[in-house]
Amino acid sequence: MRRRKLLAGLGSTATIPLVAGCLTDDEDNGDDEKEDPSDDGNESIDDGNNGSDDGNESDDGNESEEGSGNESTTNSIETLSQTELDDPVEDERNVEATATVSADGETVTIEGQLEAATPCHEAVVTGTTLEDGTLTVRVGLEKTDADTCTQMISQIDYKATVDVTDGEATSVVVVHTDRVDETTAADTEL
Repeated sequence: MRRRKLLAGLGSTATIPLVAGCLTDDEDNGDDEKEDPSDDGNESIDDGNNGSDDGNESDDGNESEEGSGNESTTNSIETLSQTELDDPVEDERNVEATATVSADGETVTIEGQLEAATPCHEAVVTGTTLEDGTLTVRVGLEKTDADTCTQMISQIDYKATVDVTDGEATSVVVVHTDRVDETTAADTEL
């Protein structure tokens, strides 16, 4: 009997915040609908990330849609291998976060390795910027669409290509975000 009263009391108490949240969300959606026809919100988001609408055009010739943080670069990345480690240590870094950088004219090539929680990850360029001659390339991990995956810490090898289309890169910084943390994998003068 006491249990029924307790459950009934909890049910009505839990309903009040849910209803209040629904009412608040409806009011917010009404405000958003007024802004949507103008499309100003979307343009300001693009302007904040790219500096101009031209950044979206440079992504069209690219294999990787994500990662263009500046309209003066385009990039592509290919995962070369996904290797399970034999005796990984769960709480420590098992794969050294390294990257080698080479340049040929406007094209910068980066080959590196990341540590992933499973082999069902691929490397992705999450951002590129070119400021004061320094090209910063951020590389992270993204889960693949694999149906099954072994639960083994793995090394992901990749090759990325960044074309500098406006400006000149005099140095390259490669930042990896992997299973362990974010770290600078390379800081190279060209």
